[in-house]
Amino acid sequence: MLSPADKRAEVQRTAHILVRLTGRAPVWFRLPGLCHDDGDLRIAARAGEQTVDGLPSGDAFQASAAVIVRTVLGEVRPGSIIVMHMMGPPNAPATGAAVKALIPELRARGYRFVRLSQLLGR
Repeated sequence: MLSPADKRAEVQRTAHILVRLTGRAPVWFRLPGLCHDDGDLRIAARAGEQTVDGLPSGDAFQASAAVIVRTVLGEVRPGSIIVMHMMGPPNAPATGAAVKALIPELRARGYRFVRLSQLLGR
């Protein structure tokens, strides 16, 4: 567990890296593992970042795209933000294949994909 000071420092370091790489300050913040408490939310807010929760897809370390697809399709609701890891093996070996299956299936069910700014109004 990081102390609140360490958490603040990590958020600030990451923001500086993103500004250096993109020229833009981050506006969205997702806590690792989607785990947080009120103090974590305050840290992100004080950094000017809006915390985003989401629907865990179960893709981390999952070797079966079918399992990921079943998880997402079983839990998705209008307004869901599906959290997936697009770094590939070994940490997310089946995510790419799951995305290829999920996009047409979600569209067939009437879902559409929008930017966070459209969904959350920022």
